[in-house]
Amino acid sequence: MKKILFLLLLCMMAGTAGAQRKVSSGLLVGGGVGFARNADDWYGLSDFFNTWSVYGKMEYKGNAAFGYRVRIEPERSSHFFFDMDFWLNAKFYKDIDVFYEWEERTNPIVTVEANDARLSFAFSPSVNYRISERWYVGLGLEPTVYFAKYRLLDLPIIWKVGYNFGKMDIAINYRLGLAHTLDKHTLFRGEVSDLNLSIYIPFVSR
Repeated sequence: MKKILFLLLLCMMAGTAGAQRKVSSGLLVGGGVGFARNADDWYGLSDFFNTWSVYGKMEYKGNAAFGYRVRIEPERSSHFFFDMDFWLNAKFYKDIDVFYEWEERTNPIVTVEANDARLSFAFSPSVNYRISERWYVGLGLEPTVYFAKYRLLDLPIIWKVGYNFGKMDIAINYRLGLAHTLDKHTLFRGEVSDLNLSIYIPFVSR
């Protein structure tokens, strides 16, 4: 499915390569909440993420991002246009680790809490379709590199719904993570998805 989406994106961009087009670029800011899928710790406990287990708890508190967008819009009557986004993203986690006196996991003697932020860089091309003068929907891929020791790469699929007002637009984006990017010492695997709100403020148009 990833290959099909990627080929579709390349074909549609190539289709407007020779056409007259309008190009704008500018600032992106965003943030939102996240969700985990298929999260298991090293002991096979699937309830460790966002719920309590005998080993503690890990919470995904949210995320914030800023970046830069290049938008390509054919000047001819076409409903399609294209975005190429560059994102620097921070995901915020809270770890609560429980340590026990005995191996039977009884009589906890200390609980340790820590906050952590995981940084990533992403390139996010998307194909968008205007369903009205102001509303549009989009689909794309977001190759992502995490600045972490393990599981550095992800390729989320993105769906978005946007609204244009004046020179700015606002969009709701859902990112479906496909790789195991939770590399905490307490987690064996886990895929992270996000629901974000983003604002595009163009500075340059030609």
